[in-house]
Amino acid sequence: MGFNMSAASHALMRNAGLVIRESAGGISVYGDDKSKAAINALQIEADAQETSIAKTVSLKAGDSSAGDIETPSQPSLTFKLVSKDALFSNYTHVEKQSGETLPYLSNLSLNRVDSNRADEVLWLHQGEGVAQQDLVAADSPRLDGVLNRKERWVKPVAVVRIELAKKIGFDFSSNDWIGKEYQIQFLSPSRYWMYCIYGVAQDSQLEVSDPINEYVFDYLGFKSLDHSNSSGAAHLFKSQQRISLRKRSPYRFQLNRTSDFGTQMLINPLPCAQCHEMFVGDGAAQEEIYAPIYLNV
Repeated sequence: MGFNMSAASHALMRNAGLVIRESAGGISVYGDDKSKAAINALQIEADAQETSIAKTVSLKAGDSSAGDIETPSQPSLTFKLVSKDALFSNYTHVEKQSGETLPYLSNLSLNRVDSNRADEVLWLHQGEGVAQQDLVAADSPRLDGVLNRKERWVKPVAVVRIELAKKIGFDFSSNDWIGKEYQIQFLSPSRYWMYCIYGVAQDSQLEVSDPINEYVFDYLGFKSLDHSNSSGAAHLFKSQQRISLRKRSPYRFQLNRTSDFGTQMLINPLPCAQCHEMFVGDGAAQEEIYAPIYLNV
């Protein structure tokens, strides 16, 4: 995942002497005493402007134009998340974006802490992962000066804004450097998996099983599949439940054949569904999205 800064954030990084270090899991921002002094000065300036505006609004009580006064912003860092993996959206659930929306993740309204961590780690989304409630309109004032012309057509995965405000714990007038950790979680999409077994006689007694009995596969018969590149018939097995698509899948499904001599294990484990293979069901199953796995036994 890449983190591209907005122009204003580049300016803040440069003027405050902040340094970014990238890692496989994200980025870290570091500074020194000069950085604290520079950011503290910006905070004081923003606080003074907010006080001035509050007085102006109170003096104009009843004036309909008072609500149009722009509130000054605290110093902040804004990043545009871009995926370096072309298949990212296939194995990661990013809430469907129309041409008008994208996820906007901010630390201003956080209420979730990762309870699995001993230290305080805050999520930058309102639920378990980035979802519908995190979307904002692409023409939202929050994104003014953030997206360039190209990015309004080819949108980033999300926009992340870290506000460096005292009201949420960033008091740069103190002696200690303030450390906070934020996390973002994209959930895995889920599909109905469908195993398409070729190269086995029609009367073969096959089954797809899960050794830990978490998932069940129904046998749909020996038939051709319209969405397959092969014109021949296959034994089709569909999962009763949706199964998550993951880049590194933990599932260990098996293909077995039953005969008069008992059960013979043919493939263990079966290959897992690939993020780039999917199709929508026909007829009554149009709301079902399938992830096919083609096998020639």
